Amino acid sequence: MRKLEKSNAAATVMFVGLESAEIGQVREILAAEAVLPSGSVGFGDAMIVVKRMRPHVVIVGFKESVDAAISLGQALTREEPKITLIALADESDATTILSSMRVGYKEFVVLPEDSEQLRSVVHEAAYGDSEEIDGMVIALIGAKGGVGTTVLTTHLAAEFAAIHRVLAIDLDFNAGDMTTMLDINPNDSIVDLLPRADRIDERMLTGAIGVHRSKAHVLGQPSEGAAHAEVNGDDIYAVLLTAASVYQYVMIDCGSYLDDAVITALHVADTIILITTPDVIAVRDAHKKLAALEYHGIDRERVKIVINRMHRNAYVLEEDIEKNLGVAPAGTVAEDSKLINQAINDGKLVRELNRRAECARDISSLVSLLTDGADDFEDDFEDEQAPSSLISRLFGRP
Repeated sequence: MRKLEKSNAAATVMFVGLESAEIGQVREILAAEAVLPSGSVGFGDAMIVVKRMRPHVVIVGFKESVDAAISLGQALTREEPKITLIALADESDATTILSSMRVGYKEFVVLPEDSEQLRSVVHEAAYGDSEEIDGMVIALIGAKGGVGTTVLTTHLAAEFAAIHRVLAIDLDFNAGDMTTMLDINPNDSIVDLLPRADRIDERMLTGAIGVHRSKAHVLGQPSEGAAHAEVNGDDIYAVLLTAASVYQYVMIDCGSYLDDAVITALHVADTIILITTPDVIAVRDAHKKLAALEYHGIDRERVKIVINRMHRNAYVLEEDIEKNLGVAPAGTVAEDSKLINQAINDGKLVRELNRRAECARDISSLVSLLTDGADDFEDDFEDEQAPSSLISRLFGRP
């Protein structure tokens, strides 16, 4: 997964137990680095204000009471572990420094000597770093509605789950139906996680997922009311960041609408699969979608075109699509509407109904190629290995 810089232009800072002179020093040092409060709160009110304000950084004064500062550090580390804690003192004391570090303070600063150190820590809290998370994120988005985004996402996740730890996430807040398609009924949904996104961890995430019989984990949409959920990019990013740290592969069904949730997912995705069908309207909309992705700053190099429902009598040929989109389709998945519809209505995978179907073979070949062909995928339903297909060109691999 590609990590993002945090969306705020500067860190949000909160002061606890600082005297007016200390506030003046900090404001002078951090004027260009942070959003700063006008005053400081007392130790007794600190936890309540932190939960309401949700700052990136809490600067705690050690001059008023070292014991109170240490106790607050313990509580904040336990309840708000993502906040950066900074101890501010008027002198360096080895015993106090050691005590502060033990309870979770990231830095112990004395001003003005440590001005650059303070500025650096606050900047890092706002922008993070550029390192990638181990889990690979693959986002699938449709050129328009009805091109098979959910079908491909669920089937790819099921294929990967044979030997990998995989999570499929439904980010279509308007019409997400991934759990229905897989015939599972999780207790919670992604909407249930969003109010707690600022403190999400592995336990919270895995507690909300459903498990398909293929061993794929699924974080779906609620059965009703998803369209009215308040969604912002920061919360979605927190969910995806945790998912990519827990799972080897995260497959995201982005639907076809570019809202804040989807745009965030596309920015962090290692690979984006833009799905179209071989008809004029879908190809036209794929052209528009590529332009929209470029407008939102999505790297074109990460976007691969897949033609779903391809057949020999298709109105728009591969070479026509390449000419109109300016990029060669990376692969195709064969048309088999009857089999797909039966699978959807039965709550089954296509491979459960007919492993030898051309569309099932295309999807299976895609999975092995996404792992560089290094994995020997076990088939939970049949032992046959699926032959290669046109989809073998996906991701630019020979």
